[in-house]
This record gives sequence, C-alpha cells and structure tokens, in this order.
Amino acid sequence: MQTAQDALQSFLHAFAHFQLDEMMAWWSDDATAFFPSEHQRERLNGKAAVRAAFAQLIAYCHAAGMTHLTINAEDMQEQELGDVVIISFHLREQSLCRRTFVLRHEAGEWRIVHLHASNAPPLVSEGKAERP
Repeated sequence: MQTAQDALQSFLHAFAHFQLDEMMAWWSDDATAFFPSEHQRERLNGKAAVRAAFAQLIAYCHAAGMTHLTINAEDMQEQELGDVVIISFHLREQSLCRRTFVLRHEAGEWRIVHLHASNAPPLVSEGKAERP
C-alpha cells in the first residue's frame, strides 16, 4: 500500500526530472499552491493553474540550461490527520527553502491538495544580510 510519503517522493522525482505529466498525476483537481514569491506572487487555484506555473518554471530552468534539479529534502516531518497528511521539509541550498505539502487520501490514492513553498535569504552568519 502506497503511503503519502511515497506519493510525495514520486512527485519530487518527477519534478527533479522536469516530467510535467508525471508530476501533475499526483495533484488533486481542487489543489491550491503558493510558489516562492520570486516565481509566483499569487495563490494558484486549481490543478490547471498549478500545472501552468510548473510549466513556466520548467521552461525557465530549460532556458537556463538545466536538465534536472537536485532535490535534497531534509528534516522531513509528517503529521497525520485522518485522511489528510501534512509533510514539511527544508531544502538547504544557497538559501533556506521551506516546503509544506498537504496530501489527502481520495479514491484509494494520495493526492497533493496544497503546496506552500517559501525561500529565505541566508543569515548574516552565512555572509549575507539578514531580513528583519
């Protein structure tokens, strides 16, 4: 039986390889998302809007010469709430990135119903100015 974390890992693998159709197979039709503000400033409502934003992000990555992403999820935490699971983690690259996924068990499978993604600048101790 597939777990919520299995579903999320499958999505992350597809995202890392820019496989848009495979990525979107994990999303619920009524999903919402907040992308990092440097990519998208408004909430995305519905699977079609989320897909369009991911397509734009993938096009940006391709234009920059990228063939894949390296996604190293750290400090992954899962909170179960009945048929809903919240999974959050950090990505520690040039800046601290935080990701929170909400998955719902529907029709026997886990689907992503919400993503909240934010990026924070490096701290002063890392050689950059700290935000107030």
